[in-house]
Amino acid sequence: MGSRSFYGAGMLSVDEVFSPEMLVIDREIADYAERFCRGVSLDEDDFSLAAVAHGAEAGVFMGLDDTLAHFRELYWLPRLSERRMLNGWLAGGEEDMRERARVEMNRLLGTYDFELAPEQARELRRLYARAAQEIVGGTGLPEGRGEP
Repeated sequence: MGSRSFYGAGMLSVDEVFSPEMLVIDREIADYAERFCRGVSLDEDDFSLAAVAHGAEAGVFMGLDDTLAHFRELYWLPRLSERRMLNGWLAGGEEDMRERARVEMNRLLGTYDFELAPEQARELRRLYARAAQEIVGGTGLPEGRGEP
């Protein structure tokens, strides 16, 4: 229906809980949706019926240069979703999506090097504390929790 927005990534329980694992899973869902929305081009430059016919006749469609050239842009390859047959998954240790998301989350965190300037971090804490006091009459944190 024309919507191209995606928000709330990583949020659980409406917006009370943030999960880095869920953020990674939501990113995969958004990647899939983006690929789906792009669609498939049937222009002669992108999709050669002659190449398909040649590949079908020769029985080597997957090995054609044309097929290989367009494979990555046409086929979506998930990072987390399981694509193996059941026996392959069982033999591979039955790792689930949450475990794969945790591994990806840790990989991403290992490459992260941004640090907010101390004065900006102090200002954000001050703004948060003021907003929490004015909106909820407290710290805005669950009982017994310290400063964000």
